[in-house]
Amino acid sequence: MSIGWSRDPRGTVYALVALITTVVMGIAFSRYGLRAVTRGLLGGAIFVLVTSVVLAWVVPSVGRVSDAYGFGAIQGIYDHRNTFATVMVLGATMAIARLMAGEGRALVSLVMIAAFAAATISAQSSTALAITFAVLVVALGLAGASRIDVRILRAVLPITLIALLGFAVPWAVRSLDSIIVFLGRDETLTGRTEIWDLVLEASAESPAAGYGWGGVWTSQVGRSIQEAFGYEAANSAHNGYLEVLLEVGIVGLTLYVLTAAPALYRSVELAVSDRRFVSLALVLSVLLAYNVTEARAVRPVGTLILALVAASSLGLWRVPRHRARARPHDTSPRQRAAPSLQQETEPSSRRGHLNGRRSVRSSAMRSTSSSRRL
Repeated sequence: MSIGWSRDPRGTVYALVALITTVVMGIAFSRYGLRAVTRGLLGGAIFVLVTSVVLAWVVPSVGRVSDAYGFGAIQGIYDHRNTFATVMVLGATMAIARLMAGEGRALVSLVMIAAFAAATISAQSSTALAITFAVLVVALGLAGASRIDVRILRAVLPITLIALLGFAVPWAVRSLDSIIVFLGRDETLTGRTEIWDLVLEASAESPAAGYGWGGVWTSQVGRSIQEAFGYEAANSAHNGYLEVLLEVGIVGLTLYVLTAAPALYRSVELAVSDRRFVSLALVLSVLLAYNVTEARAVRPVGTLILALVAASSLGLWRVPRHRARARPHDTSPRQRAAPSLQQETEPSSRRGHLNGRRSVRSSAMRSTSSSRRL
C-alpha cells in the first residue's frame, strides 16, 4: 500500500519485489525440513568462515579492513566487517542449536562454536560479541526451562516476559551509558544515537504511514538525514524498528511488533517442549536483537533467513502434541529426535514412497514367517 504515498515509488517496488522473493524462496526451500535448513545455514557459515580467513591471510588488502577505523579486522568476502561478523554469529547460533538438539558429536559442535567466536573477535565487532553472549544466555535458559513441566512453564513464561519488558528493558534504557562503556563503545554507539535522533525527527513529519517501504534512503528524505549527519554511513536507520517506523509509520511498526512478539513467544514454548525447535527460537532472538543496532532483519538477507527458518518449521507443526511435549530428559536428544524428525521433515512424496516400501517389506516378512511355521 505504501507504493501509493512513497517518496520513491520505484524504490518501493524494488524493495517489495525483494521482500516477496525472499519469502517465496524461504517457503520453497522449507520443504526440505528444519534439519536440512539448519544444516544448510551452518554449512554456509562454515564456507564463509574458511574462505574469509584464507582471503584475509593470502590477500590482506582485500580480506582485512584497511582504513583507520577497525584497521586489520577481518572482513573476508564482504565489503564490511560487520556483515562478516553477522554471519559468524549466525553460524555460532546454528552450532549451539546443533549441540542442544544432540545432533552429531558434541566435541565437533564445541569446536565450531569456538571457531565462530574467534572469527567474531577477529572482526572487532562489539555488537556481534554482545549478541553471541546473549545467544549463549538464551540457550542456557531454554535448556533449563526444558526441565520444567509444561503446565508450570505456560504459567511462568508470560510472567517472565512481562517482567523483562516491564523492568529489565527500562533498567537497560536507564543504564545504557554504563552498558555502552562496559562494552567498550562510545556513548553514541559509533554515531548511531545521532542517526536515531534524525530518524525520529523525520518520522514525526509522517508518523502514521511513513515515507514508503524501501523508498526512504533513495529519496530526498534519506539525503537530508545524511546531510544532517554529515557522513554517508547514514544509509539506514541502524535500527530495524526505527527503519520500519520511518518507512511504514506507526501502523507498520505496530504490525511488525504484533507479529514478532507472538512468534518469539511461540518459538520459545516450542523450544522448551522439543529441542528440535531450538534453532527457530535462537534465530528469532538473533534477528530481533540485531534490530536494535542494525536494520538487517528488515533487509533481504534478514527476511530470507527469517522466512526460511520460520517456514521450515511448519512441517513439524503436525507432530502430535503428546510427542511434541515429551520431556527432553526422558530419552537422549538423539534417540528422541532422529526417528520422528527424519520422518516428519521428509517431503510427503518421499514419505509415501518409503511407507509403501515398509508395508511391502513387512508383508513379505509376515509371509516368510507364516511359511516357516507351516
